[in-house]
Amino acid sequence: MNFHNKIEFSDYLKLNYILFYKKIGSILTLLLGIIFITISIIDFFEIYDIIEGYPSYQPVLGLVIVFMMPLGIYFSAKKNFKNYNVLNGANEYQFDNDNLRIIGSNFNSKIKLNSLYKVEELKNWFIIHLAKGSTNLISKKALNEHQILALREIFKKLKNVKIKLEN
Repeated sequence: MNFHNKIEFSDYLKLNYILFYKKIGSILTLLLGIIFITISIIDFFEIYDIIEGYPSYQPVLGLVIVFMMPLGIYFSAKKNFKNYNVLNGANEYQFDNDNLRIIGSNFNSKIKLNSLYKVEELKNWFIIHLAKGSTNLISKKALNEHQILALREIFKKLKNVKIKLEN
C-alpha cells in the first residue's frame, strides 16, 4: 500500500496540544494554575478574604502555568515543524507485510515493521514510534477509509510491538 502524507502545521499543533493535555499531570497542573488565579481574583476584589495580605506568588504562578505552558508547546511545535523534513514535507509511505519505507525530499528510510517500538491510533492520526524518542505521524486526512482499515490490519499482525488502535 502506497500513499502520500503532507502534514499541515495547524494539524500538527493540535496534535501536540492533544498529546500534552491527555496526560493527567498536565490537566492537574492546569487546574492548579486556574485555582491560583481564582484565589488571587477573589482575594484582590475582597469577595472573600482567603489569604492574609495580598498573595504575590499565586497570580504570577497561575498566569505562568495557564499561559506559558501552551505558549511553550506552540513554540516547540513550530520549531520542530520547521526543522524536521519528515514533518513539513510531502512524504511517501510504502507499506508491505514486513516493511515500512518512508521517502521524503532528502531521505529514504526502510524499517522492518516488527522492529517498531509502538503504534498508536488517535481520532485523526496514526503515530508510529520507531524507537522511544523517534516518531512518524500519518494524518488520516491523507488516507481513504480502505487505507485506514488496511493499515489497522497491518498493525494488528505485528508481533512484539505495542499496539493501541481505536477499534
